Formats: sequence, C-alpha cells, structure tokens
Amino acid sequence: MDSDAEDEVDQLISDSESPETEPDPQNDADGHRVPGQTLLPAVRLENIMSADGVTGNLSLSKEGLFVLSVAAEEFIKKMARAGHLRASNERRTAVNYSDMCAATQQYQEFMFLG
Repeated sequence: MDSDAEDEVDQLISDSESPETEPDPQNDADGHRVPGQTLLPAVRLENIMSADGVTGNLSLSKEGLFVLSVAAEEFIKKMARAGHLRASNERRTAVNYSDMCAATQQYQEFMFLG
C-alpha cells in the first residue's frame, strides 16, 4: 500500500516537472523567482535592516528573512509597474523620478512614501 502512494506522488511530481518550461536558476535575468529562492540577496536585506535600526537586538530566522525578502520583491515590482504605467501614459519608454513621485501620490498603497 505504501509503494502505491509513493508511486502516485512520484507520478504527480514527474507530471509537474517539464524540462522545457523549468526555469534555469543560473540564467534567470527576467525577474521570475524560482520557488524557494529570492532575487534579493539575504545579506543585502540584513544590511539594510541593521543600518535602519529595525532589528535592534532581535534576530530574524531564515524563514522570516525569506518572507521579508519576498515581500520586498513584491513591493518593488508594484512600485516599478506604477512608475512604468505613468511613463507609458505619457508615451515614454524611460521611467523618471517624477513618474515614481506621481505613483506615490496617485496610488493609496504608496501614499506612506509621500
């Protein structure tokens, strides 16, 4: 009975893995996150937090640092999209500082930056 369950799990795993669509972690310049990895280096995030004095005497677990890194990536992605949308509306391909400033004033989720 146990081997049947293991065979079923192996089948599910082999069905979901496709060598053609699986991203290459070494060559992933398009900004897609590989599951279980982050695009931001953990050391860089730790340095930012310690420089800002956020952690103080607290230590952050590996999992906590991972979740914080994913949240930072999502924030950067949303902020960049908002700036790009503003530049696109003005028929420009380059995102300027003014686009990012306008995004902080236009969208409620970024108003804490203004």
